[in-house]
Amino acid sequence: MDLLKIFAVLYLIKRYCEETGKSELKGKTSLHKLLFLSKIEGGVEESIPYFEFRPYYYGPYSFELEDIIDIMLFYDLIVKEKTDYGYIYKLTDDGHKVVKKLEKHLNLENEYYVKVIKKAIDMTIKRYKNFSIKDIMDYVYEKYPDFASEYYDCD
Repeated sequence: MDLLKIFAVLYLIKRYCEETGKSELKGKTSLHKLLFLSKIEGGVEESIPYFEFRPYYYGPYSFELEDIIDIMLFYDLIVKEKTDYGYIYKLTDDGHKVVKKLEKHLNLENEYYVKVIKKAIDMTIKRYKNFSIKDIMDYVYEKYPDFASEYYDCD
């Protein structure tokens, strides 16, 4: 189990909710794109074990992230709810506790990795917190066309 990646997802959801004043992150696509942007634009070096992304139907996608989401659901760290517009993600009470414990634990072993990932996520959330899912997708498709898929129409 990759605790650093679990920390990254929990931390991203937590910081998104704090920055926006919302109780959840809307959209699986948003989750994938925000983590992608945190890696590409946030300065997460290749040497840091982070998510791998590949071109997919709606742009950069990480199959690994889907596995991490399943693990977090199994351990009741997040709630994933289906709505009319897609999925929403929320931290549970346990999720809030675990993100703090993981940060403390991981800082003992990989302080540099935690610092880089937190900085990348914080920068990404501050920059994109007011973007709609469509705005994020349009931006990613325009800025990173190698991750674009023929299945998405930006109009």
